[in-house]
Amino acid sequence: MEFFARLHAKYWWFEPLLIFIMWRVIIEIVAQFFSARHPLVSSWPDSPFPPVWARWDSGWYYSIVKNGYSYGVNVRSNVNFFPLYPFLWKGVVMSLRIPIFWAGLLVSNACTLASFLIIYRWVQNISTTKLARNTVIALVMFPTSFFFISAYSESVLLFCTALTLFFSSKKSWILAALFAGMGSAARPVGIFLLPLVVLLWLRETSVRDRNYRKLFFIILLGSSGLAAFSLFLKYKFGTPIAWIHSQEAWGHKFVWPHELVYSYARNMVTRGEDWILHVVEVSAVGFIALHLRRMWQANPAYAIFALLMPLLLLVSNSFSSSQRYILVVIPLFFVVAHQSKKMWFFYSVVSVPLSVFAIYRFVTVQWVG
Repeated sequence: MEFFARLHAKYWWFEPLLIFIMWRVIIEIVAQFFSARHPLVSSWPDSPFPPVWARWDSGWYYSIVKNGYSYGVNVRSNVNFFPLYPFLWKGVVMSLRIPIFWAGLLVSNACTLASFLIIYRWVQNISTTKLARNTVIALVMFPTSFFFISAYSESVLLFCTALTLFFSSKKSWILAALFAGMGSAARPVGIFLLPLVVLLWLRETSVRDRNYRKLFFIILLGSSGLAAFSLFLKYKFGTPIAWIHSQEAWGHKFVWPHELVYSYARNMVTRGEDWILHVVEVSAVGFIALHLRRMWQANPAYAIFALLMPLLLLVSNSFSSSQRYILVVIPLFFVVAHQSKKMWFFYSVVSVPLSVFAIYRFVTVQWVG
């Protein structure tokens, strides 16, 4: 037994790699099955066939890689989409000289695999190998996990979140803040990695040992991605918050949280337009609420981070994409990994058919999140 324990310790990476390969093969088979029955004309000039994992927002990221950022008043523009993912995408295109389409998917798949390895190692650091395995499994079983390997930025933000948690567990606060800062350049919600690092630093550092100069650098690094993007927007378009100004053109506007909740509740009760989709979106937020107490017990910083992630949705006029936003809340899946065998069975029974249905909708260009 000691021999096998040493072997597992040496080749710890094999288990998350195997999970990634099995999951990747399964969802590819499902996607290709639906794609073959619902053929589409490709809108990507770099691909001779319809790209299965490129839908909706993928085209906007593609436009950034191909032509750079554009901005116009009262018109939809790509400044809504943060730069880290298209930056990496463009870097792969330039270095490997491969078609743009394939480069985007390569970035997504590479970041996802790396994230699984890091998440596995992070949980091993703070808990057990069994929980490390279950955390990764819980994540891949979530119905919208396929976004990780699509031409979307979720994989990059997951990678940044995983490294932020990993280096925080090692008390390497500067590195944790550095990757939190990178996360703030991946998506608007990436800025919430900063309070996660600060809260973990405060929890792990005694009052006597706190170096507030280090805290200053943590805050500086943790917001560096958003700050850099804002400076770029100021230089190119004359406003550092062009991505906020463009929200209205995308149909987003500020509302008070109670107005949003009332609007959704009324629409679901009366079975108004897209009421089923609204049920799904609210259920995603409810999934966080359901596990909030256990996240707080594990670490209050995890619970606060999970609460912050849907915050931007609460002050907009829609919970749209909430089922995608929560994918990067890694501590959520860490506490899901603690559940009993009966709850695992229930989680599987619900997640598997929903995953198949979500992939079907995505492949056939129906809105998923």
